[in-house]
Amino acid sequence: MTSSRTIAIYLLPVLLFIATSSFARQDDFELNGTITPAINGKAYLFYEGNFENKDSLVTEVKNGKFYFREKMKGPVLTYLCIANSTIAGFHLENSRQHVNCSVTPMAGTDSVKLEINSVIGSNTENLKRELKERLLNVNAARDPEEQERIRFNILLNFVKDHKYSKASAWAIERAAIPPDQKLRLYRLLVKPLRDSYDGMLLKQTIEREKLQAGAAGKN
Repeated sequence: MTSSRTIAIYLLPVLLFIATSSFARQDDFELNGTITPAINGKAYLFYEGNFENKDSLVTEVKNGKFYFREKMKGPVLTYLCIANSTIAGFHLENSRQHVNCSVTPMAGTDSVKLEINSVIGSNTENLKRELKERLLNVNAARDPEEQERIRFNILLNFVKDHKYSKASAWAIERAAIPPDQKLRLYRLLVKPLRDSYDGMLLKQTIEREKLQAGAAGKN
């Protein structure tokens, strides 16, 4: 009889291949977008922090609607900018997606604030939304320390269940928890995710917050 340990040994290379290939697919994506109010201009997409024009994709915005179709490796952290707007990020995948945005004037400037209200068609964005809903549903009537403990356990279980997903790196980076707890969660992620752009952003955040905590402790 084949032992469970033997099965695990045979499965490990397969799982590692799946984890690695999930960060290396290159295929078509289609992105439809709507903006409220309906404006005209240009929309720009930037991948993983490359904010130079030469690194961006550009398309026309007509009556508040825009469309992109390109090839890329997904899921990828993508930043959207509309003409003179601020930049908003979301995870783009190899699929058909729709992003619903809104822009509002920023007082004292010629710029507008861009907000992404919803993304349809992205598994990564679905996971992020589900986690946010679970964290928001923690009973506010509980003791604050108990609320923090419950929220951390929700995040811990989420990362354990989705150690291959960039939604986990996103969630850890934005969590209002000490850097040592972030590091604990970071170490649960698979290596391809830790080595990805999202993983490197998370590691930089942890290191920066550790330095800030150390400086605060000396004061």
